Amino acid sequence: MKNTIRKMVILTLAATIFLSACHRQGIDSENEVITEDTMIAESDQETENNAETQQEIHPLDVGVLGHTEGNGALTAKALEEDYDTQNESFFPAGNVPNEWKVCVYDAQKQGYTVHYYEVNPQDTLGQLIRTAMGYLYQPEDGLDLDDVKIEKGFAIINLSLTPDSSAESSLTDQESVEALLNSVAATVCNNGLYEAGFLLNGGQFSLGGVTLEEDGYGYYEAPELYNQPITKEEFTALRSLMIYPGEKPVDTMLESNQTVIEEYPELYSLIAFAGDTGEYTSPQELDNQVKLDAGFNMVPDTYTCNSQPELYPDYPENDEFLAPLIFSIMDDSFTPKEWIETAIQKIWGEGVSCTHENTTIYTYHEEQGVYTPPHRGGAIVTEPYFHQIEQTEDGYTAQVSYVKLGAGGVLDEKDEWIPVYENYEQDAAVQELIEQKLPRYQIKAEYDEAGNLHLIFSQLITE
Repeated sequence: MKNTIRKMVILTLAATIFLSACHRQGIDSENEVITEDTMIAESDQETENNAETQQEIHPLDVGVLGHTEGNGALTAKALEEDYDTQNESFFPAGNVPNEWKVCVYDAQKQGYTVHYYEVNPQDTLGQLIRTAMGYLYQPEDGLDLDDVKIEKGFAIINLSLTPDSSAESSLTDQESVEALLNSVAATVCNNGLYEAGFLLNGGQFSLGGVTLEEDGYGYYEAPELYNQPITKEEFTALRSLMIYPGEKPVDTMLESNQTVIEEYPELYSLIAFAGDTGEYTSPQELDNQVKLDAGFNMVPDTYTCNSQPELYPDYPENDEFLAPLIFSIMDDSFTPKEWIETAIQKIWGEGVSCTHENTTIYTYHEEQGVYTPPHRGGAIVTEPYFHQIEQTEDGYTAQVSYVKLGAGGVLDEKDEWIPVYENYEQDAAVQELIEQKLPRYQIKAEYDEAGNLHLIFSQLITE
């Protein structure tokens, strides 16, 4: 996840995008007389309450107890033998963070506050760990980090505790010990390393009723970072930060469509994204699944947007605020329902709505308001074949058949494979399929008052 416009994206938008998290204020008395003045006063009070609620909600606080930013650079002392965190081989996934997350655990509230620090080339793993420990204990308290080792993405953290020190006096119960271990382990793991283990004074870790297995590293698993309850309103707020990213690039596997794309790009895109809709005299007649499928044909998912920023410049450059949503569905590739709604209206015009539900391929997560893909290949691609295109006063009409292409070749009218995998239109069997056997539709597209082209109807052509 990127970071260069975190403050610009999040701080600028956070004050205006969370209206959905605000709730109406009830009337205090059943006997209150509701007049116009009362309604106006109540509206003003609601506006004030909404403003207060908006100020209290920040996307980086969703799923955690809170956060701080602008903490500057890490100032804790590095170890004599330490790990250079800017070396990509240090991170199992090869992703050097753009910002350090220092996670501090509250044992009573059972959650973390996240403190964000700048990343500098000279930063070390020892500094990062000591920064996390510094929120709980100072060096003079008698608790320190002696050394840390990394083995295959696993951090082995060797702590030292001075006898009769203030730290030893405070680390006598399970809550205080777990607060320390959770803070350090979560900090290590949420900055790129896989797992963490602990030693104490070079041997088995045992403090305050917490004894880790004596396996050479005292494996320890901290609670997940985003472990606080998240409301539907907060999920809506996170999605509100993601404006519609634009359509997928237009592509085709039929040679004849190259000319159509060059001469009629708007018309081709609409028909290709809509897919094989069958007949309809009004978009309102369309089956809900047909509309949903068209939306998925048209828009990318978040993983695609993140990995191809040159194609989707409107997607947030830093989408780290989505982390609690990603953790809640255990998937970093999803499509917000609002993107699907926008895509459907771009194809068929305003007023065309959909009901969100599971599709044949995509899973709908109602609480989070997003769809996740199946993460498997073998999908069938439906390509429009244009028999005729005519420009009219208000748009276009076109005669179209739909060709289904997949790993088995081309599907015929009986859903049996014709084993052709390239140069489809040059094959006699495919050409006969297109010209004589597949249904042919008359499609009309018109421009609205704003100059946007939309599909109007699709009629089966019968001889």
